Amino acid sequence: MEEVSVEIEQSVANTSHHLRVLADAGLVQSRRDGQRIIYRLASGSVAELWATVQDAAAAHVPDIAVLAESVRSHRDEVGEVSADDLDHRLRRRRVVVIDVRPSAEYIAGHIPGARSIPIEALEASLDALPRSREILVYCRGAYCAYADDAVRLLNDRGFRARRLDTGYSEWVRAGRPVEREA
Repeated sequence: MEEVSVEIEQSVANTSHHLRVLADAGLVQSRRDGQRIIYRLASGSVAELWATVQDAAAAHVPDIAVLAESVRSHRDEVGEVSADDLDHRLRRRRVVVIDVRPSAEYIAGHIPGARSIPIEALEASLDALPRSREILVYCRGAYCAYADDAVRLLNDRGFRARRLDTGYSEWVRAGRPVEREA
């Protein structure tokens, strides 16, 4: 729970309250892992609900539409790859894939073959990355800037990098394969 509170910049008490409300509503499930409580969405339909809420907000809330356009307007300088193209490249082993989400999200599920390098650890990890292959980066979704920041950093340091045009949640919703850590 502490990881979630840090990520959303809220107190542990506030985060705990909201997670309990979501659990009581049947939207998330929890399990104990020693001292920690691990939360996850209750089902794929909850992920679909969240995607629908995002789409509705983007279509009907002017501030969100402006924010979304601001994010998309900078994508030309980053470069994108479609999920179909990434899937094809993965099968042919022609790409290095980096997941820049926090480690806990990577452990919960990631694109097969992806390496976990959270955005805050990327610069310190550059020596471990090959310069001879293209690097494709992904994060949480179309509105997540982690992948954009990672691609800019990689390109500035002489790597060839682009981002997935969507994110992990869209990858899952499309029924594409995923891996989970044991």
